[in-house]
Amino acid sequence: MAARRETIYYQYTEEYLRDYHQLRASIGINKRRIKSILDTLFPSCVGNYELYMGGHSSEVSDSTLGWVINREQASKYNPEIRECERQIEEAELILEAIDGAVARLSEMQRWLIIKRFFEEKSWRQVAGEVNLSVNRCLEWKKRAVKKIAIALYGPKAIGMHGQSKRAVL
Repeated sequence: MAARRETIYYQYTEEYLRDYHQLRASIGINKRRIKSILDTLFPSCVGNYELYMGGHSSEVSDSTLGWVINREQASKYNPEIRECERQIEEAELILEAIDGAVARLSEMQRWLIIKRFFEEKSWRQVAGEVNLSVNRCLEWKKRAVKKIAIALYGPKAIGMHGQSKRAVL
């Protein structure tokens, strides 16, 4: 049973590493989505806000101030915006945990993880660059992924029931 749990958290960690670039891209996509929703909800106020805040006047009109407040409230109450913000926060937490865990790896493990998962090189290319066999690189990778998994899921990773991929951050 423990071996199965170990396999699950190892697999989830490897998925996060493979999806690293997509996670990073999802942050930008969600930020653009939020901007698009807000621009749709408050299209005519942008020019007024920029006019007042752009140095033409040191005072902000009540309508512009109302627009700013409404725009902030929309961020709180619009379910699409809240979901985008939740996804951004989750991706940022995962990426921060991955980056921190990778930084704490040994130099060789860090180098292998960066080359394989972040630079998306094949194991043959990675092995050739470091003058090791592919199998030896895979052994190093396995140890590195286990360390990253512990950083993502904590010591309870062994006790996971395989129900959720979400990292414990």
